[in-house]
Amino acid sequence: MSISNIVKTKAPRVVSSRTLPANFLNAYEIANGLELSWPVNIYAIDLADEGEQDQEQRSRIKNVMWELRKQYKGQCRGYGFVVDINPRLVAVPQGWQLPTPIVNSHYSVRLDQSFVARANDEAHRPIVAGILREAIKKHFKDNSSEDLGNLWQDYNSFCQYPSNFGDEYLNCRRFGYSSKVLSDGRWVVRLTVSTTTLDGRTFKDSYDEGKVDLLAGMLEIKRGDRFTRDNRPTAVRVLHQAASENSPFRCLDLEDYDLVLRHGTLPRSDQHALASHPVKCKSFAGPSVEVPLCELRLFLSSEITQDEHAQTIIDPDEREDLTRRLRLFVNGADVFGQTLKLSDVPVDADSLESCFVLPPSVRLRGANGAVEIVQAPQVATESELRNRAQKRLQLVRKNGFLVQRPISPLLAWPAKEGDSSGRRMKNDLEYISESQGVPIGFSLLVYRDVEEIAKCVEKGGYDAVLAVMPESSRDRFSPDNTHEKLKRRLEVPSQCLLYDHTLPKKWVDKPVHEFKETDAYLAKRIRATYELCLLNLLVKHHWFPFAPASPFNYNVHVGLDVGGVHNTHAMACLGYGFRRPNDLLLFRPEEIPIEFQKKEPIPTDSLFRGLSSLFDFVVSELTSNGIKPDLDTALFIRDGKLLGDGDRWNERDALKRLHTSYLKRGLISERSIWTAVEIMKGAEGWRIFRSEANHVINPLVGKCIFPFEDEKTALICTTGAPYLTQGTACPLLAHIVDVHSASDRNAVIQDLVWESDLCFTKPDMGMSLPWVLNVADTGALQLSRSYNITGITA
Repeated sequence: MSISNIVKTKAPRVVSSRTLPANFLNAYEIANGLELSWPVNIYAIDLADEGEQDQEQRSRIKNVMWELRKQYKGQCRGYGFVVDINPRLVAVPQGWQLPTPIVNSHYSVRLDQSFVARANDEAHRPIVAGILREAIKKHFKDNSSEDLGNLWQDYNSFCQYPSNFGDEYLNCRRFGYSSKVLSDGRWVVRLTVSTTTLDGRTFKDSYDEGKVDLLAGMLEIKRGDRFTRDNRPTAVRVLHQAASENSPFRCLDLEDYDLVLRHGTLPRSDQHALASHPVKCKSFAGPSVEVPLCELRLFLSSEITQDEHAQTIIDPDEREDLTRRLRLFVNGADVFGQTLKLSDVPVDADSLESCFVLPPSVRLRGANGAVEIVQAPQVATESELRNRAQKRLQLVRKNGFLVQRPISPLLAWPAKEGDSSGRRMKNDLEYISESQGVPIGFSLLVYRDVEEIAKCVEKGGYDAVLAVMPESSRDRFSPDNTHEKLKRRLEVPSQCLLYDHTLPKKWVDKPVHEFKETDAYLAKRIRATYELCLLNLLVKHHWFPFAPASPFNYNVHVGLDVGGVHNTHAMACLGYGFRRPNDLLLFRPEEIPIEFQKKEPIPTDSLFRGLSSLFDFVVSELTSNGIKPDLDTALFIRDGKLLGDGDRWNERDALKRLHTSYLKRGLISERSIWTAVEIMKGAEGWRIFRSEANHVINPLVGKCIFPFEDEKTALICTTGAPYLTQGTACPLLAHIVDVHSASDRNAVIQDLVWESDLCFTKPDMGMSLPWVLNVADTGALQLSRSYNITGITA
């Protein structure tokens, strides 16, 4: 097998508008879906060392069944699959006749029932979905595709081999699959295309160069403080590529994690001497093996790679082309004795229930400080949405921010880059501010280290910092770089910028007009960078360039998130006043204190106390200003699912308890409507495309479809056309949960789309997350890195 046999797609690709629906999903209907059936045996497996078995044991009971199949080969004939139905039950072919009951010191197994699992029987759907998953995985493992090239397995996905060996990062297209029943009863196969990023350097490279400390830092980021359900640290995945020519890739778990961390503390010479030593790794359900350092690479995450790289961005036409190739490969697969037949065209999104949410009217600062309203568009077209966003930006640039506060900012410039460059940037920032109706004066500090910045802030009484960092955009992430030190040290809002994104030195002493005439593109890019930094800094300091003018359905919005790098800190952001935004609109971000090491799921008591404190603060502030609090409509927007411990408790219990508490205090009424929304940012792999003018393009922002049997679950396009200029838009998968009183799903979705329009840092765009969730999401990441939370965490 040649790992250099990579299929490259051509882009842009012109498609025939006759072959694709106007709006479609990355899924194909199973044409013979309702005809599929398999005779199965259901076995119950009780593990001896477990009390009440939970999700963590699902892989263990599958392994038990596979071991029993090996042990009783003569009684387990024919094709094979093991589908875990729940933490105790597995489905296997009816041809597997185990001599049950089987009882030993590790487990007991008994036959629970036998029947024919049918795709047209709602009760059998989990089994059918599992059989389809195992069959498609087997098809990938046993067959090759000329269109896709050779593939390597990454758990339940399959990846192309990288074509850019020697680069800093190795990017591999990653293909996934799953089956689902749509709202109209159709079985479909969803096909996903994404990118897996590998470290371009092997472990041995880090040892040879004496840079194991950087490798150790990346390992710590990968693991963080994440723990399994039985409170063990999660494994760190590594990729094994044997030294022999054309050897396939395989995924392993690094067992010598602590050993590598200890090596990172050694002198460089000692690290180099260890470069020929192996480390222990383990395959899934396999024994530990010693692997040479030269054969290991680390799987990288966005926390390490930071900025997106061009190779990871997949435009809609390329993604659809790869999805179509996947369909050609999977179509006709053997599904344990039956043939998988996929439709020729993807699922038509317009054949499903849908709606479209236009953005709200917004208030901006007009001429002479008066308020100006930009009305909501009347029709859902790309040009209408674009014109509205551009008008919003133009008014901000012309008249300044709608909400302004006193500010005393400091510009921190690295000493090694020279004083004159710092003075030029100060002048440029003040000129841009003045030209946008925001006359701000920056004090300049030419600094040598972060501590010098902190002391200057404390001594000078500055309340905001724009810091230029000496590192390059080409440098690898380090937990001790200037950015990380600043965020951990400063107690005022700060915005950071890399030095190589500022004005080049050769232009520092030359007039602006000469720079523009010589390199108009670079001049425009640097101006845009400075404007964006200013916007971010001002918003963090509670300045707002605009505000909604249209009344929302819910007056209180609360964003909830746990995570970031370490997944150990909870963050909330409460927004108040959405039903009457012309009167008052305020935001309050706050950490939710949790006493336990493991923060997700958020313990009920901690979540209740944290939200009570946040609500009480807002109530107190409103009351002290003579405003009667209106908490009757509250929307809790959770990043991910509301988690818990099975049926015993769930995070939503804290929301119900909070509602009961405020009801008893007379702050809300029985008619109140409190609703939670679980937001899956990756949408579990779902994508929505448009076919227009013979091209595959992104969907319009505001498009919403209800493709699933659960009518409370929707795919919502908060990004896409006209705002997203590269890459494929990812919708939000939103599931609505009623906390008190029945919700109106259209009202919930409108509020989610409208709040995603509140992109205060980029007024000419929308954002993927509702604003309060974006603040909570960013805040949770910053808390996990031990940052000081200062102002709005945008």
